Amino acid sequence: MAKTIRGPSSVAKGDRPSAHSNVGDTIVDPPRRESHPSAPHGASLEVSSLEPEESLVGVVVGGKYELVKPLAVGGLGTVYEARHRALARRFAVKVLSLESEKQSDAVPRFKREAELASAIGHENIIDVVDIDRTDDGRWYIVMELLEGMELRERIYNMSRLPVEEVLSIARQLGAALDAAHSRGVVHRDLKPENIFVLPREGGGLMVKVLDFGISKVRDADQGLTRPGEVLGTPYYMAPEQARGDRTIDHRADLFAFGAVVYEALTGKAPFEGDTPNVVLRSILVDDPEPPKKICPEVPEALSEAILKSLEKDPVNRFQSGHELAEALE
Repeated sequence: MAKTIRGPSSVAKGDRPSAHSNVGDTIVDPPRRESHPSAPHGASLEVSSLEPEESLVGVVVGGKYELVKPLAVGGLGTVYEARHRALARRFAVKVLSLESEKQSDAVPRFKREAELASAIGHENIIDVVDIDRTDDGRWYIVMELLEGMELRERIYNMSRLPVEEVLSIARQLGAALDAAHSRGVVHRDLKPENIFVLPREGGGLMVKVLDFGISKVRDADQGLTRPGEVLGTPYYMAPEQARGDRTIDHRADLFAFGAVVYEALTGKAPFEGDTPNVVLRSILVDDPEPPKKICPEVPEALSEAILKSLEKDPVNRFQSGHELAEALE
């Protein structure tokens, strides 16, 4: 059965369009919630069927990964659960459709997603183990199979998360960003749909950051971004992204971090509006309401740290994930 993945509880279904989609996967929900190593690229999307237009179930890719069932279906590609034929392990395999490969930037961004996630190699970033092409020429990525849910779904289910849980998520998220930034990688589309949470052995939640498809590598944009192009999702864009500035650095991710943590604590986005343009204008000119004013149980230091992350001028934000993590201790 298809499921709508919604934005914050204060926003109605269909009110949160995305400004950019690099692969277009949308999560669908069978009776039992399965692992989803990819996420929808809008805050409110509906899928009518679990089956892709052309199912590859039963196909063996790379001579060893047998595609068992689809987990996520979108206009540009499909994520499958896969069984390794020689090992007692399951993986997630994202297959780019042949049709999507006709788009000039689809393949470079698909390959970038795999290369960057693999190169960073951090426990809080999804592990990519292989990239190749099928016998008929489709690109695919092999990833670890995650058993849990998107942060978006957890926020939707609980309205807002407990302070201690948010702190744990925030610290792990900060560590993941610090690892990416130390290698010159800026995610540029951090949002609850691209953050996966799964239970840890012994209790608590493990965070995994997903989808590096529109990431930027410092001094090596490879022509994937055009001047004035706006990439990301409106509710989590830094002002410099909203303006379409040519130079975007790691501090844009720290702004998105602030927006995500704000929403997890309060159940609402720090900047809202009925259309993407209204949201972007709010990001550029409005000051967010302090989290502590919405939820008095939020510690003052945490509320101030979130507001610092959401400063309009990057100079006034935290300057690194490490600095941010220290503020959360």
